[in-house]
Amino acid sequence: MLQKNRQDRIMWYFNENRIAYITGEQTKICTDPECPETFRGRLKLDTQTVSLTITNINTTDSGGYHLQINSRNLEKTFNVTVHDAPAAGRDEMKSVQEGESVTLDPGSDFVFSYFSRNMCCCSYSAPGCSCWCDLLS
Repeated sequence: MLQKNRQDRIMWYFNENRIAYITGEQTKICTDPECPETFRGRLKLDTQTVSLTITNINTTDSGGYHLQINSRNLEKTFNVTVHDAPAAGRDEMKSVQEGESVTLDPGSDFVFSYFSRNMCCCSYSAPGCSCWCDLLS
């Protein structure tokens, strides 16, 4: 799992608009004027793992998410597509390679976690649903 260090300058973007960042001990979520209004109050950023959580996910959350860690010259882009709510009780696992898109059906919460060793995990809180993405470099 990716762990933040003091020198890291971490930024999350949605469709080229900065939605969250960590610089040193300072964390800001959706404070930029360009941050889509629909994200306000729905984003959580784990300051240790740099995981971005979007609560109450909906179809307008579809788009490109970009993680940038300047101090490590690390950049990752993830394309997320959100569809209408899935049928109750449906479990689903998906695997994609870097550069491909992953489609997630919405539950009430969406969690996007970036791990080192080129692996990420996307999950949402519909019963038993999660998505693991193997990112090959």
